[in-house]
Amino acid sequence: MVAISLAMALLAVAGSSQSQGNVSRRAQYRGPVEQLLAPTPVPVPGGAGGLPAGSPLIDPVGFIEGYNRWEFWFEINKDLLLRSRDFRRREVLVPQAPGAPAPIEDGKVRVEDVRSQIAPALRSALTSADERVATAAAIGLGRIGGRESLHELEELAAKGSLDMRRAATFALGLVDDRSALSRLVNILHDDSIAPEVRAMAALGIGLQGRIEGSRLLAVYLTKNFTPEKALGPDKDVFVASVVAIGMCRDRGAAPLLISRYRALREDRRGRTRPVESLLLTAIGRIGDPSGLLTLLEALDDKDLDIRRAAALALGDLGDRAAVSALVRVLESDNDDQSRAFAAISLGRLGGEAARDALRQGFAVKGSRTVKSFSAIGLGLLGDRANTAELLKLLNQKSEDDVRGSAAIALGLLEEPKAVEPLLKIVESRGSNADFRGYCAIALGMIRAEGVLDRLIKILIEDVDKVDMWRRSLCLGVGLYGNPKAADALVRVLLDDSRDIVREHAALALNLCRGRSAIEPLVKRLQAEPRGDLAIFCITALAGLGDRHEYPLVSESFFNVNYRIRSPFLEELEQVL
Repeated sequence: MVAISLAMALLAVAGSSQSQGNVSRRAQYRGPVEQLLAPTPVPVPGGAGGLPAGSPLIDPVGFIEGYNRWEFWFEINKDLLLRSRDFRRREVLVPQAPGAPAPIEDGKVRVEDVRSQIAPALRSALTSADERVATAAAIGLGRIGGRESLHELEELAAKGSLDMRRAATFALGLVDDRSALSRLVNILHDDSIAPEVRAMAALGIGLQGRIEGSRLLAVYLTKNFTPEKALGPDKDVFVASVVAIGMCRDRGAAPLLISRYRALREDRRGRTRPVESLLLTAIGRIGDPSGLLTLLEALDDKDLDIRRAAALALGDLGDRAAVSALVRVLESDNDDQSRAFAAISLGRLGGEAARDALRQGFAVKGSRTVKSFSAIGLGLLGDRANTAELLKLLNQKSEDDVRGSAAIALGLLEEPKAVEPLLKIVESRGSNADFRGYCAIALGMIRAEGVLDRLIKILIEDVDKVDMWRRSLCLGVGLYGNPKAADALVRVLLDDSRDIVREHAALALNLCRGRSAIEPLVKRLQAEPRGDLAIFCITALAGLGDRHEYPLVSESFFNVNYRIRSPFLEELEQVL
């Protein structure tokens, strides 16, 4: 979403790190997810925090306890809650045609601002003594999409540290140029290049989204991806290539993806399930009807991760023939997360049967997970006939996690009747801080007239410094997409002491595209060209100048199974 910054653009959603020698650590605690994942961090381009190297180890008791905490629910599922229905980039910054009338002054960034202010600042940061800052700048140059950066990025992708080569290779994919595509394909097929770099090349091809790129990825997988090699030295390259094909949405790749999934399933050696899950995700994402039978079969798999991936992939596939099977999962599966993902997919598929099942799930007693996700499913249906039920839940004085899901559902519906109840909660300091944050996000999704000024006032005068509330408030302000919020968000980014809040302020700046943010960010970057704050400034500048808009915190860029994390997908969230 918009992807974003992740926040993707989107997202700079994860914590930044500080390195000492070869040790990388998160700068700040971010919630229960860090208690549950085994700490095996690896450095990430752009200064993002350490990510799990492979699959995390999870303590079952701690997991159950942590999952029931609202914070953990947010950490894992924010992408689902805020996602758009289409992850593909939409070009929003285009040069003005010669002789065209001057655009109406709206305070937003123009292409000329990118060329004259943002691009020079990013190029200067390439020489920073802090390599994390330099790699973030390389990715930023890719995001702003200027062809004049191609030569620089190609040179950086061919030399320098491994992290810089990975970052520059990924940035080539962000440039969205055919000559960059050729370079990425060459890197992918060059076995003398480190697998980590080749995996970034595959993701870069996926970001370009071209059918020709998908066909070239298919050639690579056909030649190299077999059950015997699935866990070999090129495992990460295979994973990235599968993800990238899904991003290209090339229906012609369906036979290849289905055949590779079935081959791994028949030859299952216990450790290929992460790859199988991603294959199912890609099968759903490309949307070819031939994938329906495979996904329905996977929905009955004994392995929880496979069932979860299939449940969510069926929503991507978009075939209502899957509704009855998903209803069965929602009503009777013994795994609450599979039921939750079924609720999301039912909301996306729509229809009377899906609506009735979601209403029943919404009313169920016992499982807060099923209740919460059924509410989200009702929001995704786009049917305001469910407004009264959601408003009733919003105003109940218990189960703040479930109430938060009702707030987001009302945001998805863009329901004007929810504005006053949501605003009352946001302005009440006596309410649960996390729940207030979800209400702020919902207000940003609805974008009611006159509310933004009140949210900005709260952001400036806020004395409640709870991380979850503060970062959600930034998102709510940013979701309005109004440049008038830029000055307040810059203040948060520069002055707040917590990394996670600064990152969400950067994301919000990416969403509102305010021109007034450029100068203070450039000045601070010039004054402090190293460290975490410099990285946040680069993230914000790159987002302001990004030629494209992305689906907000898009589900396309995170692994659907919280038990199996893909470092590449998590990197994507953090560097876009």
